[in-house]
Amino acid sequence: MGHRKLRDQAPGGPPQHIPVFPPSPGGEAVTTSPVDVHAYYRQVTDVDIGEIARELLGGRITHESRQTLFCDCPNHKSQSRRSLHVMLDKQGWYCFGCGVGGDVLHLVEFVRFGRVTRGQSGPMPESHRQARDFLAARAGLPPLAQIAANSPEEAEAEHRLTLRVREALTALAEIYRQRLLANAEVLSWFRAKYGIGEEMVARLKIGYADNGGPSVARTLMDGPGAFTMAELTATSAFRPTPQDGIVPFFDSRIVFPYWSRGHVVFMIGRRTPWTPDQVWEKAKYKKLAVRNERDHSHVAPCIRNDVLYNEDVLLTRPERVIITEGVTDCISLMEHGFPAVSPVTVQIREADWERLLPKLAGVKTVYICQDNEVSEAGMQGALKTARALSGHGILTRVAVLPLGAKQRAARERLAGLSEGSSEAEAAMADAKIDVNEFFASGRTAADFEAILAAAETPLELAISKLSAEVADADLSRLLEPILSEVGRLDPIEQDRHLRLIQARCGKIRMPVTTLRKQLKVVEIARPRRAAGGFGGGRPRGAAAAHPAGELEPPPLRSIQVNNRQLRDVIADAWAAIHAINGPAEPNSPDKPFLFQKGGALVRIVGAGAHARIETLGETAMYGILARSANWQKVTEEAVLAAPPSRDTARDMLVNPDPALPPLESLVRTPTFGKDATLITTPGYHRADALWMFSDESLDVPEVSVRPSQEQIAQARSLLVDELLIDFPFVKDSDRAHAVAAILLPFLQRIIDGLAPMHLIEAPTHGSGKGLLASLISIVTTGSVAEGRTVPESEDEIRKMITAELITGRPIILLDNLSEKRKLDSAALASVVTVPWWTDRLLGVSEMLTLRNNALWMITGNNPRLSDELSRRCIRLRIDPRIDMPWLRSGFKHPQILEWARENRSALVHAALTLIQAWIAAGRPLHATRLGSFEAWSEVMGGVLEVAGIPGFLGNLNELYEAADTDGQLWREFTGAWWEVYRQVPKKVSELNQLCEDRDLMVELRGDGSARSQQTRLGKALAAKRDRVFNGLTVKRITQGKHKGCILYALAPANGPNQPGGPPRRGTDLLDGLDGDVGDMDGDVAEQRPHTLGPMDPITYEDHGDVGDVGDIFPASRASENEKRACEGEIETESEKSIHGCPKNGYNVPNVPMASASKTKKATCVMGTFGADVPKTSPPRPQSEDRAGIDLTALPVSAREPP
Repeated sequence: MGHRKLRDQAPGGPPQHIPVFPPSPGGEAVTTSPVDVHAYYRQVTDVDIGEIARELLGGRITHESRQTLFCDCPNHKSQSRRSLHVMLDKQGWYCFGCGVGGDVLHLVEFVRFGRVTRGQSGPMPESHRQARDFLAARAGLPPLAQIAANSPEEAEAEHRLTLRVREALTALAEIYRQRLLANAEVLSWFRAKYGIGEEMVARLKIGYADNGGPSVARTLMDGPGAFTMAELTATSAFRPTPQDGIVPFFDSRIVFPYWSRGHVVFMIGRRTPWTPDQVWEKAKYKKLAVRNERDHSHVAPCIRNDVLYNEDVLLTRPERVIITEGVTDCISLMEHGFPAVSPVTVQIREADWERLLPKLAGVKTVYICQDNEVSEAGMQGALKTARALSGHGILTRVAVLPLGAKQRAARERLAGLSEGSSEAEAAMADAKIDVNEFFASGRTAADFEAILAAAETPLELAISKLSAEVADADLSRLLEPILSEVGRLDPIEQDRHLRLIQARCGKIRMPVTTLRKQLKVVEIARPRRAAGGFGGGRPRGAAAAHPAGELEPPPLRSIQVNNRQLRDVIADAWAAIHAINGPAEPNSPDKPFLFQKGGALVRIVGAGAHARIETLGETAMYGILARSANWQKVTEEAVLAAPPSRDTARDMLVNPDPALPPLESLVRTPTFGKDATLITTPGYHRADALWMFSDESLDVPEVSVRPSQEQIAQARSLLVDELLIDFPFVKDSDRAHAVAAILLPFLQRIIDGLAPMHLIEAPTHGSGKGLLASLISIVTTGSVAEGRTVPESEDEIRKMITAELITGRPIILLDNLSEKRKLDSAALASVVTVPWWTDRLLGVSEMLTLRNNALWMITGNNPRLSDELSRRCIRLRIDPRIDMPWLRSGFKHPQILEWARENRSALVHAALTLIQAWIAAGRPLHATRLGSFEAWSEVMGGVLEVAGIPGFLGNLNELYEAADTDGQLWREFTGAWWEVYRQVPKKVSELNQLCEDRDLMVELRGDGSARSQQTRLGKALAAKRDRVFNGLTVKRITQGKHKGCILYALAPANGPNQPGGPPRRGTDLLDGLDGDVGDMDGDVAEQRPHTLGPMDPITYEDHGDVGDVGDIFPASRASENEKRACEGEIETESEKSIHGCPKNGYNVPNVPMASASKTKKATCVMGTFGADVPKTSPPRPQSEDRAGIDLTALPVSAREPP
C-alpha cells in the first residue's frame, strides 16, 4: 500500500477536559516531572473510535450496526464500499482490502496520511506524531513534545515497545486460537462447559495454550512480526530461563485475551483437565505477571492488571452495564447482546475506582450479577461494589440468578454432608450457578432481561434478608444500617421502604409508626457532614446551627498550604469540595451546590422564578474554598491558620474537575426526561443535568399512563379552545405552532435535538404578539419570559446569546424586531442549528461550550428576515384584520394572563397528557421533516398528530417566499434571459442591456453608468454561478473568453425534479403540507417542485406519460426559426387544450391550478411529479416527424393563460 503525501493540516480542536499535566502557578507547563508516556498514550487512545470515525469518515460510512461501522476505505477502491470495519465494542478497526487495522490512533493516521505505523525501530514518522497530536487535542491534552521531560524521541521509544508488545500478544492469541480449533478433545470440553459459539471464539481469539508441536516462541520470532526474544518476554506471556531461553507462561490452559483499542493488552488462563498437576498451576485462573523490579523486570510497563475485561464497551456510552464475576460470564452476556464488563474477581479493586468512575458517568444503571453460591462471597462483593457506585450517584441494582433443579438438589444434599469432605465440595460446586451456566442450560436473552427487571437495589436486597423469625434483640441491630439508608431517601421512597420492612417483619410486630420513631432515633444518631451552603440551601458546615440532640458534624478537612507542590494543594482542595458537594439526602437542600456547565464552574443563585445559573469568578471561588476546608500553615513550632491560596482558586476555575455534576437547565414545571420518564421530584437530576425547583402554586393531577380519547380531547380543548381561543391565527398551522411552542419545554429532552425559532408575527402593533409569548411562558415556566431586543452588531448578538445560554433559562424571547432593518445574523442562525454553542466567556479568555436547550421566540410586525434565518423559523402569525387592534373587546377570557396563572396546573396537566398520549401510542413519528430540525419535526409532529391538532408545518411556504426577495428577482431575470437567448453564452454587457430593456435587477445594478452597472451585474453573476432559478442553472463559460470577457449562459438543471432529471422519491418536507400555492410567477419550470424547499400541494389529473417531446432545445438556427414561425399556432392550440381539459393533446398531462381553499382535496401533494404516471405511452399513432414543444409557449405564471 503506497503512502500518501502528508496533508498540510495542523491538529487542532478545543480542549474538552482537564489537561493531565496542569500548568504551574506562573502559567508555564510543568515539565520537571517525568512524563508517564504509557498513561499519555492511554488517554490519547481513550478517545471514542466511533466519534473519530464519524468525524473523519462521515461521508464514507455506508452502513451501521449496533457494534460496527461499515465504511468505504479512502485508500483503495472497493466494489462493496464497506471493506473498512470500525468495531465500536472493541474500539478497533480493520480494512479487509488493505489488510491493516489497529486502534483509534492508527485509524487517524490511516485516514489522514494513508499509512499505519507498526514495528517502527527508529524515530516515529511525522504521520504518527500528527495523528497523536490530533487525538491529544480531542482529549484536552497538550502535544507530547511540549511536556516531555526529555526529547520526544526518548518518550516515543517507550511507546514503540508498547506497540510491539501488543502486536506480539495479538499474534500469540491467534496462534492459541488455531491450536484450540485443532485440538478436538479440548474444543469439545470447552464447548460443553461454556457453550460459547464459534463466532465469539473467533472474534475474541479465545485459544488453548498447547505448547506441544512447533514452538510458539519460534513461530512468533520467525513469523511476519519477527519479534525478538526480549519483546516476547516483555509481553509476560513468556518467562526467561537461566539458560537464556524462554518458556510460555500458560501451559495447557484456555486463554482469554483482554482487548483494548483493537489490540490484545492482557491475558488470563483458565485451568483445564490437561493443565499439569504442579503447585504453580493449581489456581483456577492465572493472570499475566505485571512488572516489578525484583522478579519481573523483563515485563513491559504496559502490561497492567487494572483493565476490566471488555472495558472498552464503556467508551460506547451504554445506558446500562452489567458487572459479572467471571470472564466467561462476561463473554456469555456479550454473546447475547448485553454490555458487560468483568474484574475477574468478586469485586473491583479500590485502586481502580478513580479510573473507572468517569467512564461510568453516562451509565444510567449498573447491574451487578455475581455467582449465586452457598458461601455468598460473590454477593458480599456485589454489595460492596454497589455501595461504592451508589455513593457516586450511579443507580446500582443487584441481579440474582435463580437456582435450577440441579442447584436446589445439591443444596439439599449439602445439608447432610460433613464440612470439608469430598462429597461436600462436589455438592458445593453443584449448588452454584453463574451466568455462563445460566445460558448453557438453554436460557435466553429474554430470560436474563426478566432477571434484570427484577433486580433490586442494595437497600431492597438488605430488607429482603429480614424475616419475622429474627429475635427482637437482633432486630434493632439489623435495622440500624437499613434505617440509616432509608433516612436519606425522599418521603415517598421512605414510606415505600418502611412498608417493605413491615412486610418482612410482620405488620403486628412492626407497625409503620414504630418504624418512623426508630428512623428518627437513627437520624439523630447519624453524624451530619460538614458542608457550607453556597447554592441557596440552608447553611452547612462548622458555622451552621445544630438542632438540639444532633451530634456535631465531623471537622472539615485540613489542607496544608506551605512547603507543598501546588498540584497537591489543588488535589486536596477538590477532595474537600467533593466531600461536601455530594447530597446528604437525595432531595434535601444539601444537594450539590457546585456544578459545571460548558467547561465553567457554576452555581445556582436565586430561587423559583428568579433562579438562574451563574458562573463563578475568582472571588466567589475563593470564598467557597475558605468554607470548604481548614487551611493551615505548618511550621516547626506550630500549626497556624492560613487563608486559601489564590492560585488554587484560579486553577480550579480554569480546570474544573470533570467529576463535578453537570447542570444545563433550571425548571419549575414537571417535564419529561431523556428516557421519557416524567420528572416531578424537586432537586437535582443528574441524568438530565437539570435542577427542578418546587412550585407551591402548582398542583398537577396525576397524568394517566395511557390517556383515553376523552382525556386527549379535554386536554386539546383546554389549550386550543380556552387558552388560545381569542388569538386571530391566520391558519391552522399558526395555531398548531403555538401549541408546539407550549409543548417544546416539556419535550426538549425526549427530542434530544435542535428546534427552530418560533416567530410570532402580525401586521401591526397591538395584535397580541407579546401576549401570546407571555402565555406560552406562563404555562411552561410559571412566569412571563424576560424579553430583550436584538442588538445592532453581530458581536453584541454573539455576547447576548452566550449570556442567555449560560443562565439556563428555558425560554429566550427576542422581542419587537425592528421594522426598519432586515435581521441577518450568522450567530443567531448558528445557535439553533448546532447542538453546542462555543464562545468566549465575557471578561475572561476561556471558551465555553454550552448546550442549547431553550425555547427561542421572536416577535415582530411583518419582520424581514434573511434567507438563513427564515429557514430556521416556524411562523405563528396573527392578524386581527382591524385598525387599532388594541381596542378590541368581546374576548372569551378578557384577563387571559390572570386566567392562565389561575388555571396553570390544569394547563400543565393538559400539555403532559398530550405528550403521554403520544408515548403510549408508541411514539409515532411525523412523516414531514424540516431540514436541520428532523428530530424536532418528527417528534413534535407526532405529538400533535396524536393530539388531533392539524396544520403542523403547513405555512412554511409563505414565510420562505416573504424572505426570498432576492430569489424572486433572479427568477424574473433568468426567465427573461431564457426567453431571449436560450442556451447561447452571452457577455455581461449584453445581459445588462437585457436588464435595461426589461427594467430588471434595477436595485442590484444601481443607477450609475453602464460600465458600473455591468461591473455590479458581473459580480452578482459570479456569486450566483451554478445556482438554479426557474429550473435553469447559471453557468460561467470559462472556455468562452473573448478579448478578456467572460461569458455566461443558462442550462436546464439536471438534478432530481428538474427538467431532464428523475422525480424525487420518498417523503420529506415537500409532502403533506397544507395550504394554498400562493403567488407563483415564472415559467413552467418554476411551477414544478424542483427545489428542496417546501411546496404547497396542487391538484392534477393523471393523463398518462408525457411521451417523447422531441428536441426541446434545437441546436440549429433553422429549427429555431421554424419553431418561432409556428409559435402563434401553438399558443392558440395550447389555449384550446387547457380550457378543454381533460383533452390536453397527445400525452401531455393536464395540470390545472386549484384554489387556495380546496388544497386539502388534492389527491397528491406533489402534483404530476408525485402521480402514478405510466412508464410507457399509451398506444396511439405517431408521426415520423414529431415537432418539439416550446416551453415558452406555456403560461408564465399560475394566473396567466397561455
